[in-house]
Amino acid sequence: MRGKFSFLAHYLEIALKQARVMLPGVRRMDAFYHSSETEPLTALTSDFSAESEEPLTLVIDGKIETLEKLINLKSNYSWYSEDELPYCKNGDSNKIPDVFSELNKTVLMVRFTREKSTQKDALVVYFKENMIGFGMNLSQKEIKSDYKDIIAQMVINTVNTIRNISRPDRDIWLSIRGIMNENRLKMEQTTRKLENLKEQYQDRLVDSCNYFLSNISAKEGRKYLFSEGAIKLIKTTPVSYDRIENAIKLAVQLAINFDIENQDEIIYITENYLNFNAIRIEEEKTEMINTVYERPFNYLDFLESLAEKVKAKKLPIKSQTIIDEMEDPVSQAAITWNVNHNMKAMQHLFRLYPDKWPIIRNEFKPILRIASKGDNRYRQVQNG
Repeated sequence: MRGKFSFLAHYLEIALKQARVMLPGVRRMDAFYHSSETEPLTALTSDFSAESEEPLTLVIDGKIETLEKLINLKSNYSWYSEDELPYCKNGDSNKIPDVFSELNKTVLMVRFTREKSTQKDALVVYFKENMIGFGMNLSQKEIKSDYKDIIAQMVINTVNTIRNISRPDRDIWLSIRGIMNENRLKMEQTTRKLENLKEQYQDRLVDSCNYFLSNISAKEGRKYLFSEGAIKLIKTTPVSYDRIENAIKLAVQLAINFDIENQDEIIYITENYLNFNAIRIEEEKTEMINTVYERPFNYLDFLESLAEKVKAKKLPIKSQTIIDEMEDPVSQAAITWNVNHNMKAMQHLFRLYPDKWPIIRNEFKPILRIASKGDNRYRQVQNG
């Protein structure tokens, strides 16, 4: 019972634990109660001469029916001698008392009606025979009967106090526990919904990745498929979709290079090829541009923007028509010098951005000349 809120225990069990302090002159107490209408009779005992304060289970096998009758008597309390109790050794509740035996009865049974029931629970209190703890001894026999009534009422009041104190705390706790259970059920439902949503998202994510990979297959004329391991990795890695696409692009490049002699119709993209933390291709290009390629990149952008204006006027794309669109015109020689001076950088940018600067690459002779040279050298390297 340790670690449990005291008010969650049955009030008679609480009384057993507190009786050492509240009831002096007591040597033992027994409690009999039903935790609910469907629960069997609980029987606990506490020997105050023992070191342990924890109540122990009381053996009442074969005595329950007789004991239940004794517990459910109409009287709120009764005094007995120990051998009248059916569950005690040599106990006999049918023993006929005499005048003298009444004076020696030091065992008190107090009865309490259960909540929402006509049945009763009982607390049995074993007093020391001289009752010295209550300010009397055996020489005071003429007042003993009246005094016992006072003691019985005191025990009843004490137990009812415990019952009244624990009841509201117990009711509040039961209410809180009900709310907690309801919240737990809601949380479990929410968790299940989130798991379902997660599974649906993962399925949609795999569908999107398969579609993206199929587009690459269509462009390159080869069939790429994800392995089971790759699909599992895609499902379980928490990264943005653009990084997944970037990883797929890089994975395809790796697969091509590692399977360069593979003539199979299908190339599998395995989990070993996927690196979601790899720098994005666009980031790599931007980083490159921000270093040695920044000025030639910007100059190509500048020429392309001027060429767009010339083309919009339906004029030929020549050095002079380009110069005419400049706010601060330069000579044709200056354009030629800039292009030739940055030729290698521009050729690299053309390979890096095959779809960028389409007008000047196809119609502006200074650019057209270095672009074609770069393509020829690139082909020679590839074929060599």
